[in-house]
Amino acid sequence: MTMTPRRGKNTLPPGPDLPEAKTRNGKHGQNVESGFARKGPGRGLFRPRLLNGLFGDPVVYCHLAHQGRAVLFDIGDLGPLWSKALHKLSYVFVSHTHLDHFFDFDRLLRAEMTFLGQRKRPLILAGPPGLARKVASRIDSYSWNLLEDPRPYFLVMEIMSGQNMKAYRVVLENGGRAYAIGKEDLPTEDSFDLKACLLAHGDIESACFALEERQSWSVRPEALAGMGLKPGKWLDKLLELKRNDKKEELLVPSTSGETRFMSSDLEKKLLVKRPGSKIAFLTDAQDTNENRKKALEVVRGADWLFCEARYLNQDKDLAGQTNHMTISAAAWIAREGGVRLVTPMHAAGRYADKGTRKMFIHELESSFDKLALYESPVKFDAFESRIIS
Repeated sequence: MTMTPRRGKNTLPPGPDLPEAKTRNGKHGQNVESGFARKGPGRGLFRPRLLNGLFGDPVVYCHLAHQGRAVLFDIGDLGPLWSKALHKLSYVFVSHTHLDHFFDFDRLLRAEMTFLGQRKRPLILAGPPGLARKVASRIDSYSWNLLEDPRPYFLVMEIMSGQNMKAYRVVLENGGRAYAIGKEDLPTEDSFDLKACLLAHGDIESACFALEERQSWSVRPEALAGMGLKPGKWLDKLLELKRNDKKEELLVPSTSGETRFMSSDLEKKLLVKRPGSKIAFLTDAQDTNENRKKALEVVRGADWLFCEARYLNQDKDLAGQTNHMTISAAAWIAREGGVRLVTPMHAAGRYADKGTRKMFIHELESSFDKLALYESPVKFDAFESRIIS
């Protein structure tokens, strides 16, 4: 993937398993890199990437730094992802179940079958009302007569009014039928808080999501070098112990060999408290005052917003007919919500050819203050489960 900045060249700090994300300054030509060097994407918990580019299915794979796991927004085309990457998922956030947002659930299910019995807790899906029934229906569409224990099952959270949610356990019974069983306890999550709302998308609802990292800790590189210690997986363990308020003796590589330290001693010298980052995902919502108001409550203050920008403003009548947003509507939400960086997605295919693409990109660049534009799909290393471009 290649992106040429419109004014200058600014680069977001790369995160684990991610390439460098080059940004385009928006209409004011502001420097993007300076804000993200301190917190937010590239430095905080969330390391997201749009998989299918500007014109493909809006799918975001988000690595959780130092945790060896990930979350996914929407289940459209998962072609860039291999089973190993899918197995890292702890959560899948589904906006709605139109074909281009849900059709690759089967790939997700097959990945779960590959790693049956290896999860400490089930994969959690969250989305609009009726999602549990639809997940059960997809599983139930297959024949399971040859399957023995363990059997696949999912925990599904359905977003209700306000911030209320209901949890269901979708299980595959011995007879080969899948059922959604209600009255489950909502899962707990230590690393981030979930905020969501339901937006009108024609006569159905589409969910908008935001994940906000809780106050966390990062490593001071200068302190690490000053102690003569080498970075490695032990730092992930140190951060995990700090998050869980536990202590343990660690074997740490250094310039003079290996040394044993108590984690509590290392925490005092190496770790610094930092504010948490926030990412948001907004797609497939018609442009109404009510939708704008509800979306703002969720995305406000986001460090990185992945947002549908489907039509040029000159085609706003078409956007209204199809219940989607224009670039200007997405830009208004980002601006009013104080969003620091926007990645537009889910652009209409009518703008994909060379002539109209240039006009579309120009309107994107002139509408957003800070823009991270991914025009092409990513490539994924099958053996390393690592995005390579």
